Parts: sequence; C-alpha cells; structure tokens
Amino acid sequence: MLLDPNYPIVSLNQTFHFNKATGKKITLTTQPSRLYQGDGAFTLVNGVQNEKGLAKPKEFLGFNGTDCEAIIDLGNVQQISDVTAHVFEETSSWIWRPKYFQVLISPDDNVYTEMGMTDVIQFNETKSNGSMTVQQKSVAARYIKIKLGNYGVIPEGSPGGGQKSWLFVDEIEVN
Repeated sequence: MLLDPNYPIVSLNQTFHFNKATGKKITLTTQPSRLYQGDGAFTLVNGVQNEKGLAKPKEFLGFNGTDCEAIIDLGNVQQISDVTAHVFEETSSWIWRPKYFQVLISPDDNVYTEMGMTDVIQFNETKSNGSMTVQQKSVAARYIKIKLGNYGVIPEGSPGGGQKSWLFVDEIEVN
C-alpha cells in the first residue's frame, strides 16, 4: 500500500512505567466521581503516569469529598518493598493533596496487616504532580490495599473554602 503524500503522518508517543501492579486486577472499594472516572479502576494500574496535569484529566480518578480505597491482586504472593501513589494537587481548582497514604498487605485477601503509612508527598518540578511512597524491608504479599485520605473541607480563604475538596489519583506502583 502506498501512502498518499498529501496525508499527514501522525506520530504518537506514550511512556509506560511498568511495575508489579501494571495490568493487574484492581477493585475500587470507593468509587470515583462520574465526572473524573478515567478508564475506571484500571486507570490506577495502566502504567501511564499523568505528566500533563489537567490537560489529560482522563488519566486521573477524581474523588469529591471521599477517600480513595482500592485492592490490587498481584496474582500470586510476591516480595515487595515499596508502594507509591501518584497524585495531583491544584488548590485553585479545589484539588488538594491526600492527607495520608496507607498501605495494607495480605497473602489471601482475608486478613490485612499494615505495611506502612505516610503523609509525606514529593512534588515534581511542576509542583502539581506528586507521589507518596510507603517503604518497608521486603515483605510477601499477593493483595495490596491502598487508602488515600481525602483532604476534607477546604480551608476558608482558599478557592472553594468551606466546600469538599477533590482528591485526584493517577497511578499506583508496586515494587
């Protein structure tokens, strides 16, 4: 087949970040807002990290006034040492960072133990995209339960003051 020289060739580039959770089964315990539901739960394990902020809102799950809770099934028991949640903050748009990131692990999806919890966030150079990581010495787990706590009510004096804040989650990495 010959290409028509008048037909423009379009090139698309997409970077994927592979880890133990990429493409795995994921179940949301709390559902996102219908306004920001991306591609459903799979948005959190599709290997695509949002690098464009609100220009690519389909790469986020948005929770209005509610926490984000999900369970990832790695398929078998594996050794893991860190779990990272990629999140977004733009307070002028009522989107606030999570209050905390908690990780629980289980070999059987029945009994969970806490792997760790953090309220520390590392922002990239844009100061909007950030990540929160729970690290531990190597532990065995098949199921990873993550909880990201919604910031809550926006402080008075801020855009949206007195209203429920949004929580935007982009990707969960397990290594």
